[in-house]
Amino acid sequence: MTAALFLAIVAFLPPPARAQSIPVPAPKIFPGIVIDLKTQDHWTLKAKYLPAKEGRRTFLLLHGTGGRKEDWYYFVHGLSRRGYGYLAVDLRGHGESRTSPDGQPVAWRKFKVSKIYNEFANMAADVETAIAYLTAQATPEESIGIIGADVGASLGLKYAAVHSKISMVVMLSPGMKYQEITTVNAMRAYKDRPILMVHSEADKTSARETPILYEFAKR
Repeated sequence: MTAALFLAIVAFLPPPARAQSIPVPAPKIFPGIVIDLKTQDHWTLKAKYLPAKEGRRTFLLLHGTGGRKEDWYYFVHGLSRRGYGYLAVDLRGHGESRTSPDGQPVAWRKFKVSKIYNEFANMAADVETAIAYLTAQATPEESIGIIGADVGASLGLKYAAVHSKISMVVMLSPGMKYQEITTVNAMRAYKDRPILMVHSEADKTSARETPILYEFAKR
């Protein structure tokens, strides 16, 4: 049942005889330990970490705009069953990472995006901090892959483009300019490592731009 259909049905129901408490959905809990990551520009990020089994790759998981680490709930169960490790991060302004360096609550909707200052572009520091945490856990950079969705995919590609040891990148709903973060030059610099791009035809922007990025990837 879609949310719209559910709301339409509820609208025609008689009001309850007395006020009733609305149950709060239980948080989605997936395997791993909760950790705090401190970026160079002093954001504290919440993350969930599960080490890989011997010989298996570890994936850095980067959600999209407005997302959070729990977006990977079903996906990480598949990874863990197969022995893969992961680090799922709440990027700054998202999920549980909403306390700015000055101690004030800040959500991603308040981020400034311009040519002069772009807090989404500053999330590059979030990616660097996450990779640094993995290497500090004795995870070789060559065994790290990055999986990201929309702006998370852009950030992951840009990091991998200048860090040639990253073994692979998966981009879900890729784009050429999410939140003013461009990807064409990063795709050129990424060169011949494995990359997978996945998009839905219903996502008009990604459906239009993914084939262009694919052409750059093939070159």
